[in-house]
Amino acid sequence: MTDRNAGASISDQSAKRINVSTLCCHKHLGMAEQSIKTVVGYNSINSIIVHDDGSLKEPDRHRLCNLSEKVKILTREEADDRVSPTLTKYPKCLAFRNSNVYGLKLFDIALLANEWLNYFDTDVLFFDDPALIYNREDAIDLVGMRDFISGVAIEKKNLRFVAPLASRFNAGLMQVKREAYDLEYIEFILGSQFNQRQEWIEQTCWSALAMRVNSALWDFRRVCMGNSKHVASKSTVAAHFASWQGRERFDSFAANTSGTNRVGSTKNVLANPIKRLTYTQYCLENAKRRVRRWQRKLRKRFAAHPLLDPALLVDR
Repeated sequence: MTDRNAGASISDQSAKRINVSTLCCHKHLGMAEQSIKTVVGYNSINSIIVHDDGSLKEPDRHRLCNLSEKVKILTREEADDRVSPTLTKYPKCLAFRNSNVYGLKLFDIALLANEWLNYFDTDVLFFDDPALIYNREDAIDLVGMRDFISGVAIEKKNLRFVAPLASRFNAGLMQVKREAYDLEYIEFILGSQFNQRQEWIEQTCWSALAMRVNSALWDFRRVCMGNSKHVASKSTVAAHFASWQGRERFDSFAANTSGTNRVGSTKNVLANPIKRLTYTQYCLENAKRRVRRWQRKLRKRFAAHPLLDPALLVDR
């Protein structure tokens, strides 16, 4: 059953038991269910706040809540009533929230947090206790994932004229101190000229915010992307299956993940210093992305060609 007070206490870093948040939609309900299953079984988890993007049906909510009593649903209507008044002073923020579903991740989950925001996308799988990620004792205000590329919605020609952006920052798994969250700065960033990658605008804002506060990226050998070679390592705590390669592996790894306390590493995941995205690096990453896109097209076109071995077309 939906908990009408779900958003009352979204995050509490003072105790060992952790409250985590995620954003869910009807289209990816099955993936969200598998992702949450890898979290709920750990004793360190106090609750999982599922933010409804507005597409969840009542049976969807019951399906998620039946996974565990730890799962609490915050409906879109409840979130609108609580968040929209806060954003009235920030017209660009309010407009983005109303027009882009990722605005719910950028604003709702942060604004409804108390001291800390502990977040994971529903295409993230946990292979070990989330406490190894979220229970930190350092002075870092914002921690994210390290990606293979810098997924920002800024044209190369405009990169030099916007605020500094973090290199290879991925917002699929984050921890943010509430005091480090700056609505005025996000309002400024949303005034930038973005490209067609609308799904990356939210991540661009997090990337810019990361360069403004004391931030870091988790060790990519233990918190990695789903298409990384480290995903099968015994020391891996979590993986984000976001890319086209990662999604193909999500179901396979989800089926083999228990989501309960196991004998794994007892060492917390270290956070490494973050670097600024440079114009040269961004150009190189875009070139590599175009090459990989071309390689995928060749694989598809010549998959059955007897004279061409698709295995020779290596991604990276």
